[in-house]
Amino acid sequence: MPDFAKQGPIVIGGVGGSGTRLIAEIVMDMGFYLGGMLNQSKDLLYFSLLFKRPTWFSKVVTSNEQEIFRGLKILENRLTTQKELTGKDIKFIEKAAQTYRNGDLLAQKIKKNMLFPDPINRQLYRGWGWKEPNAHLFLPYIHRYFPNGKYIHVIRNGLNMAFSKNQQQLFNWGPLFGVTIPNNPMKIPNASLTYWIKANERAVMYGTEQMKGRFLLIQFDQLCVNPTPQLQKLAEFLAVDDLAIDEWSEKIDPAAAASKYKEAD
Repeated sequence: MPDFAKQGPIVIGGVGGSGTRLIAEIVMDMGFYLGGMLNQSKDLLYFSLLFKRPTWFSKVVTSNEQEIFRGLKILENRLTTQKELTGKDIKFIEKAAQTYRNGDLLAQKIKKNMLFPDPINRQLYRGWGWKEPNAHLFLPYIHRYFPNGKYIHVIRNGLNMAFSKNQQQLFNWGPLFGVTIPNNPMKIPNASLTYWIKANERAVMYGTEQMKGRFLLIQFDQLCVNPTPQLQKLAEFLAVDDLAIDEWSEKIDPAAAASKYKEAD
């Protein structure tokens, strides 16, 4: 049997609200381990704790990118071998827990779980990875640390996204893309669409140019309207031969592709 630790990672990301949860559920059905501590959206909370920290990211990306690789090293450890952490690793986790969500109860709960994770039954899975929408922001670093890893980018109708209630990425990361957060709520959709364009362009350009054969773009709206081609493409990308198209299709709601933006001004 292939070494579980070497069969990954499979990373799923996209602008918040793109449909990454659906892809994660299907990938899990295909037999991949996407972590033991997930929220309702199937986000790996380990990744959120370590990396969903805009102020920290803006500092280390220019001064000490090795900190990003340390975070990825810890993530790999917790999702695969679960070997004993070093003192520096533990200190990194503790500091992340203090800054993530201002060190609230959830942050402390995630930290405790990372330090004392539940064991993984590797025999149940064909490989490992994680889903966290914000992963696309770290794609170049993920690729450099895991040169044999694979990344799935989910993209959804930008106009629907602009009028979505899920604008957390815009508020967290918009300034990194030169997008000013408006004080006037009426101007949020314009800023959201600008962020959507810039964030997706960055991820798709990097993936197609630097990760040939290891980058997959899933069009969420096409998946909802005509699931089979997108599901076959996903299975082929992950080298899954035992197809269960009908079973996976049951998770898909065609109505999710509706052009809700037409109801807006």
